Amino acid sequence: MELEIKAQIDTIDKTIKIEEDINLDKLFKAVKVMFPEELWKQFTLKVNTIINWSNPIIIEKPYNPWNPYQPYGEPWITYKDTTADIPNYTLNPGTYSVNLKLSDNG
Repeated sequence: MELEIKAQIDTIDKTIKIEEDINLDKLFKAVKVMFPEELWKQFTLKVNTIINWSNPIIIEKPYNPWNPYQPYGEPWITYKDTTADIPNYTLNPGTYSVNLKLSDNG
């Protein structure tokens, strides 16, 4: 399966803008890849918007539907090494243009 999505993530306003129509199954798989521990639930999906693309981040990595999220260190998230019962990540403030291209073929 091929998964491609162009989105803009605003970690300050906690919004996600999508460039074009997308199948809901693909959208849910994409947000699980881009955000750890259901962090995407804090965000609002903006529709009928204009996205101003600036230096898009291209993400291409193997897609595994049984474990879709793997911490690759997306620039909007900083991971901490901790064993405490608190989240091991923080959101970096900013707006990020993302071109996510995943394939389960490796």
